Formats: sequence, structure tokens, C-alpha cells
Amino acid sequence: MIRQLRKRLDLHLISVTLAVTALIMLATGFYTIITEKEILLKQIDIEGMAIANATSIYSIEPLLIHDYPILETYATNIVRKEYHIGSLEIIRQDGKKVVSEISSDGKEAINGGKIRFYEKEVYPYQEADNSIGTVKIGILTQQYLDTIE
Repeated sequence: MIRQLRKRLDLHLISVTLAVTALIMLATGFYTIITEKEILLKQIDIEGMAIANATSIYSIEPLLIHDYPILETYATNIVRKEYHIGSLEIIRQDGKKVVSEISSDGKEAINGGKIRFYEKEVYPYQEADNSIGTVKIGILTQQYLDTIE
């Protein structure tokens, strides 16, 4: 009788230990995924702002001299060749869109909310008070997030 009770107790103890271990591993896995997602989104934000900043610098002269075909070519090339850029818009100070390029993935991402937008004002020189336009970049996030989920 004592042997049977001891076997039951051992089996119960092993079962409880396994269940607790499984729960701890599950919680650790969820925490890791959430943490990695936050880190990845911060990296996407850094990249988005860097691209918006570089594009705003590139856009200064064409906006000043009204050479919009150069900006259109730039936008077309960057959106088509960079798989993670879903959209690029360059807007003049008066609100008129000079360039608006959206990839097919970008259209889907905008509708699905799987894109992050970054804006950067375009200034003619560093100490200028008035901007001459705005650059708006859309970075597709789903391709990045699929790697961790």
C-alpha cells in the first residue's frame, strides 16, 4: 500500500513539475517574441527616419528649381527597387503633392495597417525657418514581423 501511494505521489510530482516547466517555457517564449518585436520596430523607425532624412536632403535642389521629373524618377526607383519601401511622397510647402509613388505591396499594407510612415521637413539650408516641402516615407512592416512570429 505504501509503495502504491509512493508511486502515485512520484507520478503526481513529476506531472506537476513538467506542467510548471512547460508554463515557464511558454511564458518565456511569449516574452521573447514581444521583446524582439519591440526591438525590430525600433530598428524600422531608425531606418524610416534615416531614409526620410536622406530623401529630404536629396529633394532640396529639385524643389527649389521646380525640377519635379528628377524627384519622380528618384521615387519610382526607390519604391520599385527597395522591397521594404511601400510609398514615397514629396509635398511642396503649399500642400501640392509633387511626387506620390506607392508599390503594389504598399497599397495592400496601407489598407491592412501594416506600414509605418515617417515624415521629414525639407529646408533649403540648415538654419532655415521655413520648410520648402515635406517628405513622407512608408516602410512595410509585415516582412520584418513575419521573421519573428
